[in-house]
Amino acid sequence: MYGDKDEVEIEKNKKEIKSLKSIVTELKDEIHLIYSGARDLLV
Repeated sequence: MYGDKDEVEIEKNKKEIKSLKSIVTELKDEIHLIYSGARDLLV
């Protein structure tokens, strides 16, 4: 098994990955909105 320090590191990494994933999701939504808006302007 892992030592206590490793366990703490792994948990921290999991949390960081989760927050990065949510940031990426937000960015995707924003890009989609911008893209939709630009498409409407072009039409």
